[in-house]
Amino acid sequence: MINYVIGDATRPQGDGPRVIAHCVNNIGRWGSGFVLALNKRWSEPRKRYLEWSRGPLVLGDIQPWHTCYGT
Repeated sequence: MINYVIGDATRPQGDGPRVIAHCVNNIGRWGSGFVLALNKRWSEPRKRYLEWSRGPLVLGDIQPWHTCYGT
């Protein structure tokens, strides 16, 4: 069963820890789509992704980033 929730994906609902997962390409570009919403909330993900994407990216690589909800 799929439960559709309407709202702001940068402010996940529910109790306890939540995860925002965002899949990207490996060309090191940041500037359209969901990342624009991330930019409105936090500056760190963009900086870290652009630095990280300078190295060789391999299919399946992940880049975790932690923030406290509500900040």
